[in-house]
Formats: sequence, C-alpha cells, structure tokens
Amino acid sequence: RFINEIVMEEESDLSYGSEGEDYSSHFGIYIASMEEVDCPIGEVSGFLEKVRKEGLGEALLSEEVPSPSRSFMKHTFKVIESGKPHEVAASFSLARESVIPLMFKRILDKTEVTAKKAPVFHYYLERHAELDGDHHGPMAKRILEELCAGDPIRENEVLEQAKESIRARIQFWDEVLDELNRIRMPDSPLVASA
Repeated sequence: RFINEIVMEEESDLSYGSEGEDYSSHFGIYIASMEEVDCPIGEVSGFLEKVRKEGLGEALLSEEVPSPSRSFMKHTFKVIESGKPHEVAASFSLARESVIPLMFKRILDKTEVTAKKAPVFHYYLERHAELDGDHHGPMAKRILEELCAGDPIRENEVLEQAKESIRARIQFWDEVLDELNRIRMPDSPLVASA
C-alpha cells in the first residue's frame, strides 16, 4: 500500500496553481519549472526519446549525457537491478526521501527562488520538500523496516547501500558544481549574490 501511495503522488500530484482539478507528475512539474527559468530542456527530451527507442543502456552511452548524470544514473539502476528489495528501499529511503527535503529547503533558503520570481520552480521545491519530508520519507522508512524484518544481515546491507548511495549523490553534486565552475555560468537571476 505504501509503495502505491508514493507512486501515485509522484506520478499524479497537484499541478502548480491547481485547485485540485489538474494533476501532473513531479517530473512534469520539474520540466515546467526548468522552462520557466529559461533552462533548455532539449537534452532531457532527447535523452528520453533515446531511452524510448534504444533503451536505457544505449541512452547512457550518448555523448549528450553529462558525465555526472551518467554516473549517478548508472549507480541508481545498478541498485535497482541488484534484485535486493531491501537495498533498493535503503537507497530510496535513506539516500533520497530523507535527503531531498533538506536539500530543497536549503535551495529555497539560499537562493532567490521565490514564488514571485519563479512560481512553478518554487512550488516544485516546496511541494517536494513537504511531501518527501512529511509523508514519503516516513512511509519509505516503514517499508524499509518491513523488508528488513529485524534481520541483522539485511540491516547491515541496508546501511552499506545507504552509505554507497549517499556517496553517489554527493559525487553527483560535486561534479555538477565542478562543471558549473568550469563553464563559469553567468549569474542567474535566481541565485543570491555572495
């Protein structure tokens, strides 16, 4: 039941500005927020089309996929394909649902992503932090507890997988930062000056 609730909210949450009549996936809201802040989505669309036509493995080999994204996605799908539900749940619960709310709240606090300047992006960050922090995170932890069922071997595997997945997420963001510094992105109207 918990898994179905999480999937339903990830795939059919309230759209920005909706009064309960319009629904979108979180990915759809994310794409709309990228467009709102003039971030090109062509590479994302191209990647998704390549996945549809050739499969994930081939799409990840594409030169258009930035190295940090490729590494992180490879890690994610390696965990998924491990065939160990408790390790998949560990990665999801402890390295995603428990981390993202704090990360998104920090982005809202440290940048100028306001409801006035970027309403869709602000909504995306705020809604994701709220759902993951208050609802999905606790549900994901309950799923994880049920999958471990007090088994010390599984609990150890969960801790190791959580650490590995957190390291992969940190490496991803470190590489993104390195790339942004390398190309010296022009000042964004949404990033507070230092």
